[in-house]
Amino acid sequence: TVDVEFSSTSDNIGDVSANLEYDDELLQYVPVSNEKYGGGVIPLRDTADTDSLTMDFKVKFKVLDNGT
Repeated sequence: TVDVEFSSTSDNIGDVSANLEYDDELLQYVPVSNEKYGGGVIPLRDTADTDSLTMDFKVKFKVLDNGT
């Protein structure tokens, strides 16, 4: 599992829109629901429910091969 955190030192985070890129020959994305992401890119998108300086995502992978 990979923890991804977006943070701000001064302004509240309202929305996050980013892509997490990974080597799909080494890792396989493990979806948490019926998501169909993969191919080396996972979109990370969310809107904060309340005023917050941080927003966290957890992304799970299965290891396919050891890297160098």
